[in-house]
Amino acid sequence: MINVKEKPKNPKTSYAVTGFYIYDLKIFDIIKKLEPSKRKELEITDVNNHYIKNNGMRFSIVKGVME
Repeated sequence: MINVKEKPKNPKTSYAVTGFYIYDLKIFDIIKKLEPSKRKELEITDVNNHYIKNNGMRFSIVKGVME
């Protein structure tokens, strides 16, 4: 995983983040350093990208049937 994009207009892959997250206690320090987005909110995407950048992200691909 290289990064996570929030609702991209032209996705580079067919993968999507399902929204099930488990974080270690470092998350509280990460949150304190976040800057609000253009929507004036702290974004979970920024948290996830921080973990990716610092080699702390693990993920699973869930396979299933799409209808």
